[in-house]
Amino acid sequence: MLLNFVYPMTFAEYRRYDGLGLADLIRRGETTAAKLLDLAIRRNEEVNPKLNAVVTKMYDEGMKMLNEYPKDAPFAGVPF
Repeated sequence: MLLNFVYPMTFAEYRRYDGLGLADLIRRGETTAAKLLDLAIRRNEEVNPKLNAVVTKMYDEGMKMLNEYPKDAPFAGVPF
């Protein structure tokens, strides 16, 4: 199924994929690592006040790494 995420991907769409599926979308050009990172950050900001699961936010480091990740790695571009 070819998807076109020229618009921001919703979290419901994001949840349909595991990490390898998200990496495949990036490789095929259907989304970008930057868009996935933005979505992950926005979702964390929505739910973390209740969960308190992320104690140290490393958003800036994640953004810096957008151009440094190995493009051929299995999870290339997937935020974690």
